[in-house]
Amino acid sequence: MFVFLCIWLALWVVTELFGIRTVLRDLELSLVLFFAVWTLSGGLILYIQLWLIAGKEIVSLQSGMLTIKHSLLGWVRVREYDLKRISDLRVDPEPYDSEAPRLAAVYPFRTGPIAFEYAGKTVRFADGVSETEARDILAELESVADVL
Repeated sequence: MFVFLCIWLALWVVTELFGIRTVLRDLELSLVLFFAVWTLSGGLILYIQLWLIAGKEIVSLQSGMLTIKHSLLGWVRVREYDLKRISDLRVDPEPYDSEAPRLAAVYPFRTGPIAFEYAGKTVRFADGVSETEARDILAELESVADVL
């Protein structure tokens, strides 16, 4: 997937440069819309590529809170969950596939085999780990959470 995204991004840059010239020369609505969608899709692919190279998901338990931090080149997004409000903490590999491309960079499609219910929503994390690794992580979380 990494190689494919590198090639795609290279072709995207070439198309983007030609697109800028074309849009500036001929301001048709369809061209402007296509160029806008093309530019946004390239930005998304670039973000995914950067996540594959340098993205980190850090999970911690402290002071009765489960914290899931996503870090990418200095940009950090932190989500905190009160342990008292978490229910049904589980390993749930469906529809997750650890062999599929990592999609953690795309927030609406956040994946992972570890899941729990929080405020009426399912939260997933630990993208890129196998079901066996997920069970080990879950056991460690549960052992630490019992102490808190």
